[in-house]
Amino acid sequence: MTRSINVLLWLGSVVTLLFIQSCDSPTSIQTYNSDMFPLQRGLQYEYSYIRTTISDSNKWIDSGNVVYLIKDSVDVSSTLRVWTISEDVSLMHQYFLTDQYGGMRLDSSYLINYNTIDILQENLSESHTLSCNSLIWKFPLDIKPASPEPFARYSSSSDPLLSYSHEYQSGPGNTVEQISVYSKQCYAFEKDKGLNSISYIYRLSSNVKGSSLDIRVTLL
Repeated sequence: MTRSINVLLWLGSVVTLLFIQSCDSPTSIQTYNSDMFPLQRGLQYEYSYIRTTISDSNKWIDSGNVVYLIKDSVDVSSTLRVWTISEDVSLMHQYFLTDQYGGMRLDSSYLINYNTIDILQENLSESHTLSCNSLIWKFPLDIKPASPEPFARYSSSSDPLLSYSHEYQSGPGNTVEQISVYSKQCYAFEKDKGLNSISYIYRLSSNVKGSSLDIRVTLL
């Protein structure tokens, strides 16, 4: 029998939320019956993508759709399968400036359209961990600085939803600028549907300047 344990660690001003799975005994046998990231030839995933960056008096917004098409796969060994993925990106880039009244005005905009071929690797042993580095599909999950979170395609949990999150907060430090940093990342997966959503928030503030980054990804 497998159960989930949520552990909240307080390290000074740093807050870290970890998801840990434990077994009742070392001899427990895992049964992976939930496909949290379906992969098959011809399968297509379409996402809504919005990235907003603010720095001092400037703002950038990239918004649109990103489509993944699984084209083919090949087993290069008994433990490794390589998937060929087509990534089709269609975004509108908008750049805003602060006007004389303190508001934001659109300065320029243009389209970002490109198609590229990505590689997704699937480890065929155990729970089938994935490896990929594309705009949205990033495995291991880039959820904690310098400590990526491995993601397994199959889950032994009966829960159709699977989530990963990490929250970080520090400051203000004992410096002249009194810098404070806050970040939070959330990944949500759904059985038989794959990656459902990504939410990323980053805030840097001080008595001198401030900046922020927001990324929202939603499966359509």
